[in-house]
Amino acid sequence: AGTGSGSLSHAIARAVGASGHLFTFEFNENRAELAAAEFAANGLSDRITCRHGDVCASGWSYPGVVAQSLDAAVFDLPQPWDAIPTVAPLLRPSARLCCFSPCIEQVARTLEVLPRCGFTGAE
Repeated sequence: AGTGSGSLSHAIARAVGASGHLFTFEFNENRAELAAAEFAANGLSDRITCRHGDVCASGWSYPGVVAQSLDAAVFDLPQPWDAIPTVAPLLRPSARLCCFSPCIEQVARTLEVLPRCGFTGAE
């Protein structure tokens, strides 16, 4: 969640390969549209589904994304602690969660939420 320019999404799509799929949300509608167009222009529409939305307020809403169906979640959000409770039930038990947080206050708040949502071994 937090598609932004789509750079990280391109890298993740290449990493998961043709057998994987990336579902991404972008809060800013214009950026979501631009990113989706860029993914299509680069031949990645079959690997990336980009949707405008607010995962912190509305949670995850993609057909086929059900409990314990995701291998990983990557957040580039100003308040990842608000999105963690919505994604936790969708992650497989062995899944990974990655949160990009540039300031220590964000990291501290995120670390407070992780154990309450069943996560262990935060690094």
